[in-house]
Amino acid sequence: MRSYRGAVLVWVLSLILGVSCRYVLREGPEQVFEQARRFAATNRFAEAETSLRRLLARQPNRTDARLLLGKLAHDRNDWATVVAAFQGVADTDPMAGSIRVAEGDAWLKLNRAVLAEDRWVRAYHMSPEYPQPRLRLIYLYGLQLRREPWAKLLWELYDRDQAGLREMIQLMIAGHVVWESEEATQDVRRFAEADGADFHSRRAVGVYLLLAGQIPEAIRELESILQSNHNDAETWLALVECHLARADNESARKCLDQMSEPTQADYRFWKHRGSLAVLELRLDDSVSEFAKALAKAPFDRELHQKMSQSLRLVGDFDAAGHHAVIAEKLAKIHRLCHSVHHQRSISLSDILQLVQLCEALGLIEESLGWTKLGLKLAKSDAGFVAAQDRLLALPATSSRHPPLGEDRL
Repeated sequence: MRSYRGAVLVWVLSLILGVSCRYVLREGPEQVFEQARRFAATNRFAEAETSLRRLLARQPNRTDARLLLGKLAHDRNDWATVVAAFQGVADTDPMAGSIRVAEGDAWLKLNRAVLAEDRWVRAYHMSPEYPQPRLRLIYLYGLQLRREPWAKLLWELYDRDQAGLREMIQLMIAGHVVWESEEATQDVRRFAEADGADFHSRRAVGVYLLLAGQIPEAIRELESILQSNHNDAETWLALVECHLARADNESARKCLDQMSEPTQADYRFWKHRGSLAVLELRLDDSVSEFAKALAKAPFDRELHQKMSQSLRLVGDFDAAGHHAVIAEKLAKIHRLCHSVHHQRSISLSDILQLVQLCEALGLIEESLGWTKLGLKLAKSDAGFVAAQDRLLALPATSSRHPPLGEDRL
């Protein structure tokens, strides 16, 4: 009898313990997470991270734990841990868009620009209405001098009425002007050194070296890219510019002859052919080549300057003067953008000048963008109100939709 009662007692105790164990296991992850939060709140970061790693080993799909781990690592500038925490969040997660942006930020801190771009592009496709991925990509494309994707995203912000002062300035200069080239060179050089396959950053290093007058170094960098990316049009165009800068006509011509047919669709191909014709004193040919380039890029300041010089040399002074006037207006736009960029407080008179200059050149969309910016700063300003009424009645020509026929510059 006693043994029977003992067996029953053991059975009851095992049942109770089994239920208790199942309860503890079920509640355990929540307890671990709360413990990590308490550790974090009392600045016991190492213990908080350990608890979170234990939790994620058991439940890797817990986004809340990954967010807390990523935040703790971010506050300590531990970018590798930020990446490790966030890359485990699936793109189907409701918070994936903002997490991909943060993961891209961490990759860029680790100088891995290719991986940063990949995360920002994914975030951009997940949440097209969310401006942060576009802004991150605009920053990267501008740094790497990738003119086409840079301008494309700037115009997208313009079309969404999300283009502020910084974006309007970049819209005017995309692909043409670099103001902080020394700092930018250091950034892209770090990217290139961290990832040899990042040819966008390597090419940017070459272009920045060219702008700094270090032409032999620029040529070496660009030629090394072409060994593995032979058909990269941007690299070929930059290399031709290097050879032209040191008047190496033979090398420039060889490069131009090797360019593929798609590359020849770029206006810079004809611009470089025109520059080569000038160096070889084929002045009539230079005018013809520059005209082909202007048909594709009517708002390139340097191109109008070159055309003006060639026309003067062949004796067509009226046409030369026309292109010189356009070049000066475009140069003034760049100077004003530079001035506004460095102002502590925005000058409405500078903004109004940009409105007027863009309108005079047929850059109606750009002029309207500056007008909207002016109205945000001074809603009742008569000059901006009148400009908006006038511009809305004009054809929406711009650098992306150049004037055609008789309206051409």
